[in-house]
Amino acid sequence: MHPAGADEWVRIVAVPTTLSAAEFTWWGGGLDPVQQTRKPYSHPYLVPQHIALDPEATRATPHELFLSSGMKAIDHAVERLATLRQDVLTELHSTRSLELLADGLVAVAGDADDMAARLRCLTGMALAMSSPASGGKVGASHALGHALGALNGVPHGLTSCVLLPAVLRWNQNINEHRQAAIAAALGRPDVCAVDALADLVATLGLPGRLRDIGVPRTDFDRLARRAFTDMAIVGSPRTPASARERHRMWARSQLAGVRPTPPQRQR
Repeated sequence: MHPAGADEWVRIVAVPTTLSAAEFTWWGGGLDPVQQTRKPYSHPYLVPQHIALDPEATRATPHELFLSSGMKAIDHAVERLATLRQDVLTELHSTRSLELLADGLVAVAGDADDMAARLRCLTGMALAMSSPASGGKVGASHALGHALGALNGVPHGLTSCVLLPAVLRWNQNINEHRQAAIAAALGRPDVCAVDALADLVATLGLPGRLRDIGVPRTDFDRLARRAFTDMAIVGSPRTPASARERHRMWARSQLAGVRPTPPQRQR
């Protein structure tokens, strides 16, 4: 049912300049300037009537922001592919999304003026967000990322750089067959998904550990407690059995993405 007067409302036409894909949802979060807390909100009319994927519109986006928001798009696709209960639509869209994003992000990292690569990134971002309506769920990386953003002010894309490989490592014994599909979609069928993602983060020149984004160990407990009350955690293939295990999961994020010799950025 439409609210009274809704026919006269000005609806949104969105032109994304990053790859975080908020334009494709009907929910979001905002900072309460008085209480200094972040609060969720949602409304069906938050979904734009039109979304224009124009690579030229992303030219002015800071380079790190574009690439790190691309890792958030990859997080959307990876966590949906990692779920144990898979539907065909989610599998198809998320797989193609990863193929486009992995290729496009590396190309943009090497040549910021590659408009075709930027369009591949935008298209991959859109595909990653096409499956929530069919039941595709995200998991612990999103839940942990929400906590890290809300409590420590870490930008959303950087949370994915640090947390996603660690979450996959933690889930590896549960969904190894799903992770093999993720590695293949990233163009790295010869390695595990954890290493494929950590290598990609390093290739893009982005931070891969909590210490790299200024998160001290003393914050681990409050972050873990916040994360495991987040609604996204219900999509995780595995959930911690204790506070100690939650803390250990955060500690593993300190090491995620570490490589003795990071791969050279491709040009």
